[in-house]
Amino acid sequence: MFHFISIEREYLFQTPPKYHITEQEKRSFFNKIEQFKIKKLTENRMERERLEESNRLEKAKREQERLEKERLGTLTNQDKLQEKLDNYLYQLSDNLAIGRAYERYIGYLYEKDHWQVTFNGCIKGNEDNGIDLICQKGNEVHLIQAKNWNKKIFNKVVHQLYGSMAEYRLNTNNPQLNII
Repeated sequence: MFHFISIEREYLFQTPPKYHITEQEKRSFFNKIEQFKIKKLTENRMERERLEESNRLEKAKREQERLEKERLGTLTNQDKLQEKLDNYLYQLSDNLAIGRAYERYIGYLYEKDHWQVTFNGCIKGNEDNGIDLICQKGNEVHLIQAKNWNKKIFNKVVHQLYGSMAEYRLNTNNPQLNII
């Protein structure tokens, strides 16, 4: 068996002549990748700077409006509460903070319905194995991967959640649990 595998490995690492890649083609390929990475990093930095500038201008505008209302004495209690909510929402300028807030909101909805909620994504971060919330009520368990996206969710995310559900089922020694 080992001999067969070693022959297969040697065969896999042999490049057929018609697919041979020259050093110049390799360098060109890696240069294109490097240029693409630099372009994306630059675009991300520029987008972040635009977002920060937009947030700064919006905050200054809101502060000016608040000062004007305060000067006129028309700042109601509802206006004050709305201002606090707006300030909180504008602090959520990056995807991680928005995602965490979304997870907390979903957890809040479950807690409101008397579920016991473990905020796995907030606690473990990237080590959550695709399970952001573990919600349990009696013998029923909901494993939740929260996505606050406005785009297509890829199969990879669904497969990761399914695998995490299987792992959770194996690690939980209670066969009476209904894991969804």
